[in-house]
Amino acid sequence: MKTDEQFLVWSKIERYVEGDMEAGEYLAFEKELAENPILAQQVADYQQIRNYLDELKERRLLRTKLDQFHAAIDPIEQQAALKVYKNRQIWRHYVSKYLPTIAIAASVALITVLSTLFTLGYLRNMERSQQSSLKLLRRELDQIKRDIKNSKDTLSRFAPRTMTAPQRFEGTCFAISEKGHLITSYHLVAKADSVFIESTTQPGLRYKVELAFGDERTDLAVLKITDSTFRSFGKIPYTLKKGTVDLGEEVFTLAYPKNDIVYGEGSISARTGFEGDSIAYQISIPVNPGNSGSPVFDDSGNIIGVVSGKLSGAEGVAFALKSSTVWRTLKDSLPEQLDELFDLPKQSKLAGQKRTAQLKKMQDFIFQVKVY
Repeated sequence: MKTDEQFLVWSKIERYVEGDMEAGEYLAFEKELAENPILAQQVADYQQIRNYLDELKERRLLRTKLDQFHAAIDPIEQQAALKVYKNRQIWRHYVSKYLPTIAIAASVALITVLSTLFTLGYLRNMERSQQSSLKLLRRELDQIKRDIKNSKDTLSRFAPRTMTAPQRFEGTCFAISEKGHLITSYHLVAKADSVFIESTTQPGLRYKVELAFGDERTDLAVLKITDSTFRSFGKIPYTLKKGTVDLGEEVFTLAYPKNDIVYGEGSISARTGFEGDSIAYQISIPVNPGNSGSPVFDDSGNIIGVVSGKLSGAEGVAFALKSSTVWRTLKDSLPEQLDELFDLPKQSKLAGQKRTAQLKKMQDFIFQVKVY
């Protein structure tokens, strides 16, 4: 490969790793990665080199600080300090003058040792213990189902069988086509007997839906309205973003954690999900079981993710399946049905509007999922 061509390849790899590609170029590059093992290896080599350089930079900074600390100590006074047992005044002077410097140097040395241990893998046990703190929303839903079942069993001992209510739990979904297709979390509807959607912003709206597609690996599900009374959702104002978003970008959700639509806001706190999961974002928005399947929007009204889980013991740490993963999953699994599944505008109709105006226009396309 010529030098100029190689430079262009590495430049493209750098923009890909840094997340600086536009949506179309990003998808084209990922397709090229899947088809070209040599290019994929070059990307892996680049990431390895970047990690090595970052680690080398940190070590040099630590070495520079240590050299500065050592240079600050007068060698002559060091020798005098060795004879402190003969003169307590010299000892007091030495300690008062150099104790802060020694403490700082010791702290830096300790940090260096801990960093080395982490690199060698001695702290992997801590990572394993943190894994147990991940609480997927599906686990909370399972607990809710168990509680409802226990209540049902208790009621059955005191009331006629005709009075027992069916088992039920709830979540959120959002429309992706005028013809009645919606997206939600797979764990919410995977084992349901029947599923309905309702809206508190449109009183009386209630439709029966069925699972049209489900993927357990990504926790993604597509629902389809089967109710004969359904006609159309009408023009949907938002769209699905096919690229990635930047760290720190402000985002918000609309969901049904209770029997009313609830607004939540926060930001992208990490580009990856739990333990570096590349198909998800970490977001700083408090979520509850009813948030399962709810859309995550950016300021322009683009859907950038789907809420799937949260971290227990850490308020405001949640995870959302990336919209780019949603797009790729459905493109790979249902290539011939994409045009029917997605009937969204090419660009969001909500860009540049005030948040209150955006919410009014999008809330009629977000629904409560009721699972029986």
